[in-house]
Amino acid sequence: MRARAVLIAERVGSSTSLTTIRSDPPLLFRSTHAGVMLVGGSAGPLGGDDLSVDIRVGDGAELRVSTVAASMLLPRDGASRLRVRMIVGDGASLAWCPQPSISVRGSEHVVTSTIEVSGSGRFVGREVTVLGRHGEDSGIVDSTLRVERDGRAVVATGHRIGDPVGSTLVPAGVGSFRRLATSVEVAATEDPKAGDHVEIEPSRWMMDVGLAPGVRQRTTLDQPSLSR
Repeated sequence: MRARAVLIAERVGSSTSLTTIRSDPPLLFRSTHAGVMLVGGSAGPLGGDDLSVDIRVGDGAELRVSTVAASMLLPRDGASRLRVRMIVGDGASLAWCPQPSISVRGSEHVVTSTIEVSGSGRFVGREVTVLGRHGEDSGIVDSTLRVERDGRAVVATGHRIGDPVGSTLVPAGVGSFRRLATSVEVAATEDPKAGDHVEIEPSRWMMDVGLAPGVRQRTTLDQPSLSR
């Protein structure tokens, strides 16, 4: 299945208006009092699905986008693919807060996220992947993230997990951890109190680093697997 969703928000007078909402099933945008929700119109993504989400926030506008529920990354023929592109104008703000994705054993999911921020625009995003349902192994998740500010790349990173041949993330892979959370913040100015921070504990691994002025990325592994 191929589907595309497009959402454009612009500042009109003193408020933000959604000037374009276009989506193909199973990608459905819905405007609510809490922001815009991306609703899954069917199960999945399924292997072989090719999905894209395009979100644009014009100069001075503000937008929060989330999802209604967690998504199940399900196996079928081939890998499922999701491309997300988010453009944030000067003085604009975008919060991207989807519910977790659950990687089901036997699935393969490839996600590519590109964020383009201009001027004093601000972006905050967090994505969570649960590595397998209770009592089962994870599928394969291949993720690439690129963040640009005023046309210059400030973040270019990626990981592949669940692949017994080519998993990458930390030197020992993900170990017994079952949840991966990645957050990125692009702000107009750098927080002078923010410093690089790493935690390594039996139940948690976390790295919080500044990648460029006003740009931070945090990666957390937690929720160790239950004994079988």
